Amino acid sequence: LAGTLEGLVRAEALERLRGAFHVAGLEDPEARALQAREADLVMQVFLALFLLRLNPADLHAGSFAQTLQSMEQSSAYWPSTVMWLRDLREEVLGRMEPWEEVSFEAVARLAEDVDFRYGALADDECNGFREDILRYQRGATGRVLLSAFYGAAVYNGSWQFSESRAYLRDLGALDETDPRRPSVIIPNYIHAPSNCVGSSAFYTVCCTNHCEDLLTKLEREVASPYASPSRVVELVQRLPSSTVPAPRVLPQRLVDLLEAVAAEHGGQVPLHGRLFAQWMHHAFPNECEFPHPAGSTKPLALHDWQDLTGLSPVASKAEMEEFLAASDDADIAEEPEAAQPWRPEEELRFHAPPAPSADRASRSWLRLLALPAAGGSVALALWRTAAGARSTTALPLHKRKEHFI
Repeated sequence: LAGTLEGLVRAEALERLRGAFHVAGLEDPEARALQAREADLVMQVFLALFLLRLNPADLHAGSFAQTLQSMEQSSAYWPSTVMWLRDLREEVLGRMEPWEEVSFEAVARLAEDVDFRYGALADDECNGFREDILRYQRGATGRVLLSAFYGAAVYNGSWQFSESRAYLRDLGALDETDPRRPSVIIPNYIHAPSNCVGSSAFYTVCCTNHCEDLLTKLEREVASPYASPSRVVELVQRLPSSTVPAPRVLPQRLVDLLEAVAAEHGGQVPLHGRLFAQWMHHAFPNECEFPHPAGSTKPLALHDWQDLTGLSPVASKAEMEEFLAASDDADIAEEPEAAQPWRPEEELRFHAPPAPSADRASRSWLRLLALPAAGGSVALALWRTAAGARSTTALPLHKRKEHFI
């Protein structure tokens, strides 16, 4: 299965590479040698097509220069990405002068490396993205007040924090427990489709989910889909994350919540239930998502959500300023962890306890099939750039998107 999937991914990349040649205005690439500077241009187009989720067939040959220029202007990360592409070309193909020739086969080999290694580059950006949003965190709740979220965009120029309230709600990233002071749930937002920067038919580049690493370590130690509350507490108190030190002593409130979960299941905690996932969010509020009940959210990528709703997923500057003017957070002090909501609905992934090895194997295969990588905040800038690229093609009017800020 893995070999078949790898072959499909390679074939898709080769098709996109031929499309990149066409978009760059370089026809019949296999019939002639390419200059190194032309190979650099093709690699930029190759990666941009992936990031912007554009179909080369919808674009005119030689028309992509404006799109690349727009990416350079709208994304702080694109210039460094271009340098990374050039450095990778020198690593894979050797140092060469701009006019030196390179074969199509060599460029195809380079394209494979670009696809394979881009996730690590995007992961670096994701780490910076996490640090940015954590600066605005409200206490230790894993939440940022929506007023602080929009304030970062309007007052500090952090335009990546500009998704509309309706879009955040559908993503499952908006906590409206206090409707007067809604907040953005940090891990739900970071792992949302809005922050995935590229997609193919077989995989999507999104921010790495560090909660999965924590769960994997727990599963390895427990070796069962169920564990006693005391065993979970023992293990979690020794489990560090990038924002939670270890060892630590869990607050009694968390211990009581875990014992209440176990009481619903005969004294054992099911590790694959919604309530335990919610407990992990309380224990690791910056890493683990708040698990909404099934069917209560509609997480979609930027383009898909706009096509479905007819609304912009991005709030305009005027809309954000209007929200900020109406907000009154002056009386809010940093809230304790107890301010995090707790919903009692349970949902079990498995109704019968599977063998531990089968459970861990199934999780591994899911990871393989999804081919998760890392992504980041550049998604909004890419969405706007893709809007411009699409507007120059013969797409239907409803698919042409504007720059809203």
